[in-house]
Amino acid sequence: MITLVRKATVVTGKLGDEVGFAKEIASIASRVIGTEVWVATTIGGTTATLGWISTYKDLAAYEASLAKLMSSQEYVGAIKKAQGLLIDGSISDQLWRDI
Repeated sequence: MITLVRKATVVTGKLGDEVGFAKEIASIASRVIGTEVWVATTIGGTTATLGWISTYKDLAAYEASLAKLMSSQEYVGAIKKAQGLLIDGSISDQLWRDI
């Protein structure tokens, strides 16, 4: 099992706007890839950090889902709404493997 955690830090004062955006992106991504994507927020560490989390059977399934997202005009168009909501350079992906 592979778990993707994509996280980003929100610009000061934009958390309310970003939460709506984060949920919209999760909904679109879930629909496009056929796998649930959910949103979480930190309760410690860097404040105002949101994460999108999803799981995949294996790396091949993750890569296939990523290809679907990148070819989805709806997803790519929605991502453009993030401009001004996220701190530049704060987006990072972590892939976790069950052991």
